[in-house]
Amino acid sequence: MNFIQKFFSQCRINKLFFLIPCHLVFQLHIPKRIIQILSLVLILFLFAKCGFLKKSPPPVFQWPLKKFQLTQKFSNFKKPPHLGIDLKAPIGSPIFSSHPGKVVYAGKKLTGYGYVIMLEHPLGWASLYAHLQEIKVKINQKVGQGDVIGTVGMTGRTSGPHLHFELMYNKRTVNPLLYLP
Repeated sequence: MNFIQKFFSQCRINKLFFLIPCHLVFQLHIPKRIIQILSLVLILFLFAKCGFLKKSPPPVFQWPLKKFQLTQKFSNFKKPPHLGIDLKAPIGSPIFSSHPGKVVYAGKKLTGYGYVIMLEHPLGWASLYAHLQEIKVKINQKVGQGDVIGTVGMTGRTSGPHLHFELMYNKRTVNPLLYLP
């Protein structure tokens, strides 16, 4: 089945819908440029009508800790900005993967963050977990949603035990509270 057949079968639109206007266009001697513009508008309309242009919904993330207290929210307007959320929890509390993905970074090279894990998720999403006491995953390891990836700590610049959690979409930080249940 080629693209056109697939398009028509998914949209439940008869091919005559295209053939009739084309036949009339040739009889009316409409300039080629106008025909191209009208064709593009018609195709975009049909794509939108059939759902081809819809954005896919964001993934369903879960909280990275079971018991915690939210101590600082996301804010990219403050100076300096706080590009994640801080979740206060006892040292050693297990940290869970918020969504299935692959470990792309696990270490201590990000200034101020202490021990850090960064996961890459499908469709351009990524998550970062910072100030960990212990890292329980390795780079390139695949993790499932809810897998233990580390423990809460006080590494880096911190005034108490907590998890700093960030979400990124297409390499830009977003407010995690908008995507957590």
